[in-house]
Amino acid sequence: MNDLLNKIYELRDLILKSTEYCKTKEIENSMMNDIKFARLSNAFINAQNDYNECVKLGLDSTEKQQVLLKAKEELYSYEKVRDYFDYYHLTNEMLKNISKTIEDVLKCEL
Repeated sequence: MNDLLNKIYELRDLILKSTEYCKTKEIENSMMNDIKFARLSNAFINAQNDYNECVKLGLDSTEKQQVLLKAKEELYSYEKVRDYFDYYHLTNEMLKNISKTIEDVLKCEL
């Protein structure tokens, strides 16, 4: 059991040191100190809240939806956000592959 636990900790350390994970965290930290990101993110959140409120109240939400779509497009087209999602997806793919490998090994042992 100790050996398995050690292997799990080794794997965790490898993941935390991986290029994909480190780059994702680096970009994430950079975005947290980025005024333009904060402005775009807040605009998106506010537009989302306004749209949701209209829908909740049963009001015509067409205009709010357009504002929301524009805010989302501006946020998601920001270079740091695009880079973040690129590395985030690479990290998730790596984790999925690890999970699949572990699952395959466990199936073989059963």
